[in-house]
Amino acid sequence: MRVPSFVATAALSASFCSATHAELMLSVYTGTSWTHSSDVRVEQPGSASNAEFGGVHWAPKPLHGAPYYGVRLSYFHDEVARFGGNIDFTHYKMYAATDHVAAVRGTWNGVPINASVPMSALVQNFEISHGVNLTSVNFEYRWSSQAGSPFARRWWPHVGAGVTVYFPHAEGMINGVPAMGDYQRAGQGYQLFAGTEYRLMSRLGVFIDAKFDDGQLDFNLAPAVRVQTRTRTVHALAGFAWHF
Repeated sequence: MRVPSFVATAALSASFCSATHAELMLSVYTGTSWTHSSDVRVEQPGSASNAEFGGVHWAPKPLHGAPYYGVRLSYFHDEVARFGGNIDFTHYKMYAATDHVAAVRGTWNGVPINASVPMSALVQNFEISHGVNLTSVNFEYRWSSQAGSPFARRWWPHVGAGVTVYFPHAEGMINGVPAMGDYQRAGQGYQLFAGTEYRLMSRLGVFIDAKFDDGQLDFNLAPAVRVQTRTRTVHALAGFAWHF
């Protein structure tokens, strides 16, 4: 006899929740980021433009508009397990410093170009201001002193690594024409992280982390603009963690 899907789902959920001493951890955090300069390729077929801007600088503006934030859900086999995994979402931003001079190579408005000019002469504005929206799946390793003072046992350092997928939302003014994107899957990469948690009580802690992500971004804006670049970003973050 075929078991209805909702019955099977309920049974699996019950089995999961009843696992002896399994631990879930929900973390929320805020912080800031620093994105390394990168080359940016802009294609605008309507104006016969296809050029690469070298060494574009990025500003994070973590408090402008929607602030920098993140949510992480972690799983460990039990409350003292060292190995676990997590799903992590980070909303950070990248604003191109278009007032800086960039080395431009390619074609612009149908004319070959190979010169250093203010980026704003060609691309007046470009920003991933609704978030790069990094989503990752990670392995995590943590440890704590099982000896010594109670204070020492409250610290739980951790390290981890995982794969990332990016869902950015970008907009700008390119060649004098407003361009707007929508949330889209635009690339993948990896991230590394390390930090430590301090247990305020058995089910609540505070933590600080540093992490680094590296990935390629390739996305489309309307009307008919394609942008390609790379994000290599260092993050400093802090937040709260609840243990269940």
